Amino acid sequence: SGEVGVLDLATYHYRALLRTHTADVVAAAVHPTKAEMVTVARDSTIRFWDLATFEQLYELDFGCLAPADGPKLNGTSVAPTTLEYHPVLHHLAIGLEAGAVCILGIDHGLVLHYC
Repeated sequence: SGEVGVLDLATYHYRALLRTHTADVVAAAVHPTKAEMVTVARDSTIRFWDLATFEQLYELDFGCLAPADGPKLNGTSVAPTTLEYHPVLHHLAIGLEAGAVCILGIDHGLVLHYC
């Protein structure tokens, strides 16, 4: 459904917070030192969230890199499927559908490494 929510483990109460992805969320990660979370969905978007306000900070659309026949970069699918924050730096490792990995410098929106 593309919904992101919070489950209170003490009460088992679930509260929907975010309904902005247009397809299923496939992965999420919480920054180790900042009040920030990132989600990736089957709609090829990666969205960053402020955990204090639960508002979206920004969005990356990997689909915009794609030709009409599907997301590709140098012949490789760029549909993101998993992600994780760097433990110290404000970088994000993004796993892509075809097995490639992209390292993103979040503060500047630059791809630092692609393999």
